[in-house]
Amino acid sequence: MNKEFLNKVADRLVKETRIDYNGGRVYTFFLPFFLFHPILFLLPHPLFSEHCENVYGLDNEEIDYVWKEYKDKMNNKELV
Repeated sequence: MNKEFLNKVADRLVKETRIDYNGGRVYTFFLPFFLFHPILFLLPHPLFSEHCENVYGLDNEEIDYVWKEYKDKMNNKELV
């Protein structure tokens, strides 16, 4: 597992995620929008896994790693 590459993937996914700070919404590549709440980042959405597999060629173990990195980064973003 190339963690340097996977960290770059996670960083790219964070950059592809737009936060509407005024509306409290998050727009992702795998869901059009949802109200922000950290609990939403507990489990990966199936479209997240599909995107990582199709675009980056990741296997299940790598997707799990990228998901953890992605959700940690997203949960640490401030919404105020």
